Amino acid sequence: GDGDPIPPQERLRRVVARLIRAQRLQLMVDHGCGGVLAGLGLATVAVLVARLVPLPYSPWALAGAAVIIALAVALLAGWRRRPDALEVAIRADLRLKLKQRLSTAWEFMTVHGNGELAERLAVQAVKARLPVSPGLAFPLRVNRWGRLLPLAASALLLASVLDLDWTQPQAPRAVDERVVIEGQRLGAFASAMQARARRNEL
Repeated sequence: GDGDPIPPQERLRRVVARLIRAQRLQLMVDHGCGGVLAGLGLATVAVLVARLVPLPYSPWALAGAAVIIALAVALLAGWRRRPDALEVAIRADLRLKLKQRLSTAWEFMTVHGNGELAERLAVQAVKARLPVSPGLAFPLRVNRWGRLLPLAASALLLASVLDLDWTQPQAPRAVDERVVIEGQRLGAFASAMQARARRNEL
């Protein structure tokens, strides 16, 4: 209203700044989910390799390192991405059905400065259900990579408990000396019985 101590253009800047922060948070969540998913995939491979090949590290140490490194790389990539303010304003217009008031006012203000027309456009934008909560325009969501995380975690657990004995070469069985002696005795007994049977036939 007229008694509002915050000028319309300043309020517009604050609204766009909040929307940009919401978009950056979403980018971090998206990249974080992708990083954890990639890390779990690498961890599954690392656990399988560590169980098949003797390594100086435990399988879970390798798995933890893979997840942490992949997550750190993904979050760094997400942090380096900067949402464009005008694109954010356009998305907010579409989400909130503001009829391009927000994006038009922002573009005119950033291009042409604080003229009279920019002031009027800012007033129209402020009156069009602004300021808005960033969550109304950009509610935090989990992307498709995040929805695959339970499956990837299950694969990692399966890799850690899977029976891998069938993949190992079978060691030759040691011959029990007692079994050999008992076999020789049975063979000698059978030979004696056959000899006695032949004598009886004679």
